[in-house]
Amino acid sequence: MKPKLIIGAGIGWAATRSIMFSLPTCNHGLCKEDHILREIIWRQCPEWKKTDKQLKDAVDRAEKYNYPIDLYDNISLSKYIELYKNNAKGYDAVTDFTNSNQILPMNFLVEIKQRLEEHFDIKVIMIFRNPVRRLFSECCAWYNNKWVETEKLTAKDYFMEVLDTGSLTKSENYAYYFNNWKIAGYNPHPIIMEDLYTPESNTLQELKDYLEVPV
Repeated sequence: MKPKLIIGAGIGWAATRSIMFSLPTCNHGLCKEDHILREIIWRQCPEWKKTDKQLKDAVDRAEKYNYPIDLYDNISLSKYIELYKNNAKGYDAVTDFTNSNQILPMNFLVEIKQRLEEHFDIKVIMIFRNPVRRLFSECCAWYNNKWVETEKLTAKDYFMEVLDTGSLTKSENYAYYFNNWKIAGYNPHPIIMEDLYTPESNTLQELKDYLEVPV
C-alpha cells in the first residue's frame, strides 16, 4: 500500500496550521512549510528568481528547523519523494502544509502528478477564509514582522492602504488557484474556515471522510 501524502495548498492566514496540528497520526516532516516544491520551480524557471528576502527566509528556515545541510543542493522531485516516503513510515500519512503550494503553476502540477501518484496516495486540501479578514491577518503579519517598508504607524492603517490597492500576495484569488489543482487532476478538497469551527456544520466530517485519517 502506498503511503498517504496530504498536501495543504493554502491559504495562508486561514488556519492551515490548526488543521495540521489536528492530524495526530500524521508526520509533519521537517516542519510545517519546507517549500521544496517551490524550490524546484525556482530552479527550473529563471523568471522565478528569488528576491533577497526570499533567500534570507530560506536560510532562516534551514537554521530554525535544522534542515539537512544538503537539502536544497540539487533539489529535485526525486529528493522530495524520498524524503516524504521516509517521513511517512509508521504513520497514517505524511503532510506538506507549505502555503506556497497554493500558487504552483498548473503545468508544473501536471508535470509532477504521475510521479507523485506512483509513490503516494495523494490528498490535497485548500482552506478558505473570509477574504477581508484573511487579508487583515496577513497585513498584520507583514507589518509586525517588518516584512514591508511603510510609513503607516499601525497595522490597521497599513491594512487600509493595502485594501485600497487590492492585495499583498493575490492569495485571495481562491477560485483561480483551486481550479489549477482541480484541472491538473488532483481532486482537491475545499474547506471554508468559518464552517470548520461551526458545530452544526458537516465540514469537519467531510474533511475526515476525504482524508481517511483521524482529525
